Amino acid sequence: MSVTKKALAFTMGFTIENLVKAITNRGINENEQVVLLSVLSTDEFNKRRSEEAIRFAIDYISKLGLKYFIKYIDISTSYEMIISQIHEVLRDFDEVEIYIIGGMRILGLASYYYSILISPFKKIRTISFTENMDNSYELIIRVPKPPESKEMIELMSELTQMREIREVASRLNKTVSTISKQLSKISDLVECTEKRPKMCKLNELGKILLDEMIRLDRRGR
Repeated sequence: MSVTKKALAFTMGFTIENLVKAITNRGINENEQVVLLSVLSTDEFNKRRSEEAIRFAIDYISKLGLKYFIKYIDISTSYEMIISQIHEVLRDFDEVEIYIIGGMRILGLASYYYSILISPFKKIRTISFTENMDNSYELIIRVPKPPESKEMIELMSELTQMREIREVASRLNKTVSTISKQLSKISDLVECTEKRPKMCKLNELGKILLDEMIRLDRRGR
């Protein structure tokens, strides 16, 4: 039986404080490998600061008995090439968790876009933090496809508040089965209760897309 290869990737800045906090809060297993993503700086002062942070990080990770790999990202290139460099170091892992804890904004943005790009192919999570590390957020990596038909806009318009499926079907003059099938197509955009009678409403992403679809529909008239 093959062992799942899992990477914990951290975007590094000039200190290791956030790295220590992230690992302490999460915990870590001995079969997980740490990947440190740092920017390849040409400025001597920042280069020294970055290298010093990496040295401290290596010392900390080594004391935990963990395997690690360091990847210096060249940002003096296109956005696509930055993403490609991240893929180069993470491609062989079965599961990846990316922690955006520091470093240049472009490194964090590229890491996040990489997680969106690769999500159909492997298990991946991306977590970001506030500046003081008090709050963390698991970033959404699956981008829902906006419905295009007027029927779906009508359905979504009925779900701006929590409603029973049977009521929605009656208001739209459709069967419960038809409404259920339509809801399955926008599952990323709705929240539904598990208990019966089943009730649903748009989540925040659904509300945003509905707003834009209505605006676009009005402009097209």
